[in-house]
Amino acid sequence: MPVQKYDIKPELLESFDLVSFFTQHRNVSPNDFILRNKTKFSVDKNLLAEQLKLKVKLAHKIPTFHAANCWLTSKSFEQASGEKSALYKASLFTGKKILDLCGGLGVDDWAFSARFDSIVSLDIDAYLNVLVNHNFKRLNLANVSRVTADAYLYLQNTQETYDLIYIDADRRVNDKKGFRLDDIEPSYGKIECRLRELTNRVLLKLSPLIDISYCVNHLENLKSIYVIAQEGEVKEVLCEIDYSTPPNQQEVGIIAVDMDEHKIHHFSSTFSNQHNCVLANSYSHHYFYEASSAIVKSGLSSAYGKSLELLSPSIHSSYFVSEIKIDEFMGRRFELVKAFVFSKKSLKEYLKINKIIKANVSRSQFPISPDEIKKQFQIMDGGIEYLFFTTQSNGGKLVLHCRKS
Repeated sequence: MPVQKYDIKPELLESFDLVSFFTQHRNVSPNDFILRNKTKFSVDKNLLAEQLKLKVKLAHKIPTFHAANCWLTSKSFEQASGEKSALYKASLFTGKKILDLCGGLGVDDWAFSARFDSIVSLDIDAYLNVLVNHNFKRLNLANVSRVTADAYLYLQNTQETYDLIYIDADRRVNDKKGFRLDDIEPSYGKIECRLRELTNRVLLKLSPLIDISYCVNHLENLKSIYVIAQEGEVKEVLCEIDYSTPPNQQEVGIIAVDMDEHKIHHFSSTFSNQHNCVLANSYSHHYFYEASSAIVKSGLSSAYGKSLELLSPSIHSSYFVSEIKIDEFMGRRFELVKAFVFSKKSLKEYLKINKIIKANVSRSQFPISPDEIKKQFQIMDGGIEYLFFTTQSNGGKLVLHCRKS
């Protein structure tokens, strides 16, 4: 993705009243703002249009930056960590010096600033760095130094050592999204040897789409993998690498993290210590459970279900049934109304008898997609009914009709 270059002068940012600007243009779209304002503002009007475009999203994703009236660009905002995720990852570490190879908007730098004495943050985008340095002043960050530098050259020339090196590499290179370790910039494989000379600990932030087993198989000295989800969606996969431990002599810890408005929920196991769930013999249970996206992405569904003594339709399923009501379950809980063997005839009859014309449809290990199911059986989306489709270990197809508990 090409870097958007704005005409940015630090002194103009200092003097520009962003609060008054938002008040005056609160009902104006970014496109209308560009078309209506032919006269030149003291600050690049395209940059101002960006602020209008992102203001509401910033309040939701990074409320502290919003409250401080920080400046941003679309690309830096899109690639930035959310505030809760940044604070969580920062809570895992402490030390004197940290090097951030891909500083971006600086949200992670802000979070790490409370845990480390000093931070060197790199970004090759000099235009963005003007905004970031201004934001750091607004946020009263005195221990963060933003440097305009190429990560490869900086690593080659630096004589410093660090307690932690953090890498949130650019996953969009040459307009293509990359997920593998060598498809991102900077490429971990190209800098690994130098990293070993400068630190004992590296934290890699990778795509939420990356395969966990790929990380385990391709990263030496891997200590832990954190899968962080917020509002039901996996936001980050973090790989903690510890060079001080010989490779292949430690278990890789897998930690699923669910964040909601009030609390952070964890479940951890090891990559090699997976468990098979206890299979359900019947479905006369009162509760149905669906594991969260963090649990599923982590590959910990079976281990999590077994830890709670839940029963499952199949090995490695993310669906469970139980007579036990679990208030702190990492995922969704429902009352199980009815479970029955799936066939076109049985489902049509069940929908007709129970007058179900509207439902929320989900599947796990089932060959037909939710959209295809809704189309084939003329089910409208939404309402209070929930239909879960899955395949049992014996190969039989199953429908579970539920309602919110």
